[in-house]
Amino acid sequence: MTFFPPETGPEVLFAVRDHVATISLNRPEDGNGLTSTMLARLAEIAGEIGRSEEIRVVVLGGSAPGTFCTGSARAGDRAAMTPEQRWERTEQILRAVAALAAVPVPLIAMIDGPAIFAGLDLALVSDIRYASDWATFGVPEVKTGVFASAVAARLPRLVGPGNAKLLMYSGAIIGAAEALRLGLVERVFAPEELERETLRLAAELAANAPLALRALKTVVDETDTLPLLRALVRSDELRHQLDYTEDYTEGLRALAEGRRPEFRGR
Repeated sequence: MTFFPPETGPEVLFAVRDHVATISLNRPEDGNGLTSTMLARLAEIAGEIGRSEEIRVVVLGGSAPGTFCTGSARAGDRAAMTPEQRWERTEQILRAVAALAAVPVPLIAMIDGPAIFAGLDLALVSDIRYASDWATFGVPEVKTGVFASAVAARLPRLVGPGNAKLLMYSGAIIGAAEALRLGLVERVFAPEELERETLRLAAELAANAPLALRALKTVVDETDTLPLLRALVRSDELRHQLDYTEDYTEGLRALAEGRRPEFRGR
């Protein structure tokens, strides 16, 4: 599978192959700034993924090397909007981001360029973030008088309140090495290696038991702020359900027979 498609066609490209879905933001000439059309399509795609039994892993990235997402409308576009229009655009962003956050399968962000403004929102709702060493990250909204509401809620959970406040209060842009140190990304690669390593990880995850993957994501996302005992109860509930699946039986048989399991998501 080649992740980077031609830089023509729809503003968001969506493909599925071998249980891996790729979502490509396809406005590289504008840093993949999110238009209303793109935001609506992202929410729609998230819904399609949620209803799919075929898709086990999703990769989100830019359609061209050196890109990810620089946010939404350009400052000039926002300046020409009425307050009501600006809030409507904000709601669109929040809906699209929330829809991606609710995707029930692992979501990997492949970040090969700036992840700023709403682009950082997309990175934060991903489960795993792989970046190239020329990727950049930041919350520059404070410099423009904008309140980054979703980032303010999510970023401290990933990098800790102190680091999150430093980034949000200053509006600074940081590089991939600093993002890795803070825990904002999980791995950093040379630009020429990023696509290969991201798709390798996606294929590796897609070969695992899909029901177990979904359950793992559910437990981590639902119990992040719960006391340990309540989190264990929720985890055990899902474990009990999975113990009665065909995939669980297949995994045990494959282990005993020394072969790779063939999971069917049942």
